[in-house]
Amino acid sequence: MAFCIGPFCGKFRDELNDSDSDEDDGSNMRAKTKGKTKRKRPKKERNVASTNMMWAPYLSEVRVLVKRSGVEEMKPVTQLKTPYNQNLSENMLNRLNQLQQVEILEIAKCNLIKIPPSLEELEGLMILTLSYNNIRKFNPELARCEALERIVLDWNQIGEIEPGICSDTTFHRLEVINLSHNRLTVLPNDFPRTAGKALSYVDLSYNQLTMVPSALMECGELRELNLSHNRLTSLPVKYELKKLRKLFLSFNELVTLPEDIGISEKLEKLRITSNQIKRLPYSILKLWKNASPPGQLEELLVDRNPLLVPTITAFEMESGTGGMNRAFELLQEHQKEDTQEQRRLSQQQALKDQEERPALPAPTEEPIFEPMAMAADTTARKEESFLDPWYFGHCLHDQVKVMEIREAEERYLVRKRQKFLEAQKALAQEEGESRGKVSDQMKIFLDNNCYQEYRGRIKTQDIDLFYIHFMMTAKQVHESARAWFRKFVPGGRSYMTKQEWCELCLNHKLDVRQKMMDELWDIIYSDSINPHGLPEAYFIAASQIHDIEERDPYIVRIADALCLDYFEETVDKIAEISAPNNDMMDHDNGRRELTDELSAPVGLRPAAEQLTLLRPGGAMSGAVDSTLELKTLLKK
Repeated sequence: MAFCIGPFCGKFRDELNDSDSDEDDGSNMRAKTKGKTKRKRPKKERNVASTNMMWAPYLSEVRVLVKRSGVEEMKPVTQLKTPYNQNLSENMLNRLNQLQQVEILEIAKCNLIKIPPSLEELEGLMILTLSYNNIRKFNPELARCEALERIVLDWNQIGEIEPGICSDTTFHRLEVINLSHNRLTVLPNDFPRTAGKALSYVDLSYNQLTMVPSALMECGELRELNLSHNRLTSLPVKYELKKLRKLFLSFNELVTLPEDIGISEKLEKLRITSNQIKRLPYSILKLWKNASPPGQLEELLVDRNPLLVPTITAFEMESGTGGMNRAFELLQEHQKEDTQEQRRLSQQQALKDQEERPALPAPTEEPIFEPMAMAADTTARKEESFLDPWYFGHCLHDQVKVMEIREAEERYLVRKRQKFLEAQKALAQEEGESRGKVSDQMKIFLDNNCYQEYRGRIKTQDIDLFYIHFMMTAKQVHESARAWFRKFVPGGRSYMTKQEWCELCLNHKLDVRQKMMDELWDIIYSDSINPHGLPEAYFIAASQIHDIEERDPYIVRIADALCLDYFEETVDKIAEISAPNNDMMDHDNGRRELTDELSAPVGLRPAAEQLTLLRPGGAMSGAVDSTLELKTLLKK
């Protein structure tokens, strides 16, 4: 028996259960078959597809500079950027983590109250910008975004950052973090430590911070730090921002700057407006462009500070960098006064300690010589009273500059001893290689303690003789050693380059050739002194230690302790061994054969030709006694 009622036309209920039909009319009498289901797309795929459709209007491809393995290149990336005041549903924000292709995420001014969840699932996310919102918390989940390079959360309501978000195991690539215009009052002790240690930019301005953690001042790669408009009263004592270029500290309550701020050798801009700073640290002088080596500081803003050292008026005397230069000059003078006072106090204390100390027993053996640590005694005090005006005329009352020259003199004299011993050691080694053994006379030079134990005299070297002649000739022409130096160094710079040294030699009355210029430069200059050039103090020191006419007691004492023969040479002897003489060409006699060695091969003409150059209008005649002429010249 059959009847027709809708889809059940011609079928009873029991027949319908056996049917394979998938028809569905939406009625309560839909057929339910057991063991057979309709094939559907996976839910996750449907969600991703719908999410892509949902965010499609805000997705675009842009080209940005990407750094990978130290190499920078332009690369196309996917960016999600929403317009301002866009109404974004919570459902949309919760599904952001499904946009796996997104590498730049920018949702600004959209009234967000929290950071979208599960962003760590966006494995390629490099830049996160959520500015101008109402976010109140720095989401700890961000610490798991390993590819993040920039975090920009300025103009929000963030009041705290939980400890542990920044650590040695998080943020492997983070370079920029901007949390300005928030409500931060305190930072965790590990902020902003990162695993990659590549952080170069930190902006914490316009918050309510009263202090910052030491970790912030240990970010060795930091290039720019902005802490302005906070409530800071001090900065951490430990300061290691060696690569910093910009430091902004204005509108705080700071009373001092870090004492080691001078290690930021590349600092270009320093702003400390509206603080309570009364004096600048002396190390800031290293940032000055007129320092040696010159710094790179171009901008220093100090307005609205009760500065006393240097005074605030010094900055206001001239506009631009002129005021800064004047202020640094005053600061430099104040530093010298402080150094002198400290030295005076330390000497007083040393004398007091010496008076209280019981007398020492007489030494039983000869002490090891230590030239850089000589005791101050009555002789030393007499030496300090003898200062040749030709060398010290510009600093007779400046103890700091005098000590700089004295220390340079010590360094040069010690170096003469070292070079001699090094040369003798090389000869001893060569002798051992060629003969199979080293003579007893040369064995001492192979000893590691040769510098202290060798008591023989250090023989006069040809280069010493020439330098004596070179310097004493210049002394007759120039007003002072400093005037000689500054004649060839433009702009009052405190160091001389090799090119300027060659110019000085070319303008000397002696005919100094290129090889000799190079040899002399190697004697007076090394990178360890100053990587940029020869400081003025070292130039003066090198000149004075080769002045055997006006013997400085200080140099005489050190040269004698170092067993240097050359300073014992008299003017007569220098003239005798430097003058040309036919007997010197005789290899059988005992006189020194020096003329050939000081002539063309090492950059000099024979002494007779030098005398011709030095005496106006005069060609040398055979009847002239060259030895007498040179002695007369050196004695002038």
